[in-house]
Formats: sequence, structure tokens, C-alpha cells
Amino acid sequence: MAIRKCGRVKISCTYRERENDYRCVFSVNGKKQGVEYVGVPRSLSHAVDSPQAYSDAAKAAISFAVNDGKLDESDLEWGDSGPRLMRPKRR
Repeated sequence: MAIRKCGRVKISCTYRERENDYRCVFSVNGKKQGVEYVGVPRSLSHAVDSPQAYSDAAKAAISFAVNDGKLDESDLEWGDSGPRLMRPKRR
């Protein structure tokens, strides 16, 4: 599992080998907001469990969640190329 943050939103992504997708759970201030499932791209230049793959899945899931009304854009932090993701520091 990988954790990403975007503004006030925490995204917990898990790669599911059997389904060949990522399960991304969103929470804001500790309250679950929804779940999105993101398929693995057909052409992947890195491993499915690499940090970049999890970040790519989180970005796609954010887009789907905003479109579906599961996330409010005001809870997110935006950059020039879309949602600005952060990886929390390891403890």
C-alpha cells in the first residue's frame, strides 16, 4: 500500500494483483470520502508497485473522484499539471 496526500485529501492506494488494478481510498480529515478503482495502463514503463505507478494511479483516481462528486476540488491542492501529490515521510 502507498499513501499520497493532496491538499486535505489522503489517498491510500493498494495494487490488487488478481484484478490488475489499484484500489484508491480517499479520506478528508480522517473521514472516508469514497473509493475509486484504477486499471493499470496498457503501456507501463515501470513496475506496478513502484512509487511512480502509485502516484499515477492516485492522480487518475482523483480525477475520477472529482468527476463522480466523491471529492470536492476545494479540498485538493492543484499545480500547473493537475493535482499536486505529496508522499508522506516515512517514520
